[in-house]
Amino acid sequence: MSLCSPFYYILSSTPEHTQKPILVRMKKERIYYIIVLLLSFSYVASAQSVSFTNYASKKPERNESMRLKRDAARLALRMDANNEDFRYLPIQIQESKINAISKVLSSIKNSSSAAARAISNCKIHALPNPSIDQFILIYQKDISWANPLREGINETESDDINDLLDEYDLFISNHVNWNNELDAITIQSHRPYNMAALAQEFGQIEGVNKIELSSKQSDGNDIQITFSGQQWLVTYFLKWGSCMNGCDKTHSWSFKVAADGKVQFIKESGDEIPAWMRCQTNPRNTYLAALKK
Repeated sequence: MSLCSPFYYILSSTPEHTQKPILVRMKKERIYYIIVLLLSFSYVASAQSVSFTNYASKKPERNESMRLKRDAARLALRMDANNEDFRYLPIQIQESKINAISKVLSSIKNSSSAAARAISNCKIHALPNPSIDQFILIYQKDISWANPLREGINETESDDINDLLDEYDLFISNHVNWNNELDAITIQSHRPYNMAALAQEFGQIEGVNKIELSSKQSDGNDIQITFSGQQWLVTYFLKWGSCMNGCDKTHSWSFKVAADGKVQFIKESGDEIPAWMRCQTNPRNTYLAALKK
């Protein structure tokens, strides 16, 4: 046995007839230690894998829930307006109405009908009009309160602007050159507001040239909702083709939702959905139908 062996010094001072049991016992302890170590690494790796999987699976659900809330806020604001100018409505959107509409949309999404699966596959959401989360403030390039902005810092030295940012939990997300005389900042919110009304509060501040709301899309996928008696009527619109002056093609699904959340599918109508849009609930049937044409 080599003098460098870890067992040499033990065995050399041990009676010859007991050397073999000691060596065997030490080998067993070493093997046991290695097994425990491997099991520990295996457990940690497994725990990390499960944790990551859970996070990855929950993130899309959270995002979809946020989208439903945003849809609900837009639809609530539209209902409040009832063809009135949004600028003259309250800044705050009724939280109770947002929650009620959000529950209606969730009930449809979670129903088992083929129509509900179709609107989920098509990813239909409310048209981003009116604006509920941002607007563009255009101001004189040389105004003194914009010194931090000129230095690349998304802040201002205007007490009026800063007070409004604090009051409504807003933040400046972008700063760009507008033209030779004007610059612009994008102001965003963490929660939904009637931005047409909120932007009016900034319009009278010194140096502000004009306000532009970010939502200018005139047509596209949308959701319409009304409340009559004890039930909600909800229609989802899928639109495609040239949408410059109103989209060429439209397909729709309509539902009734009772106060207790019970969903009733009413009808489906409109232009045939192209196979390339991949909104169909049964891709195989869509493919076979395309082959027959």
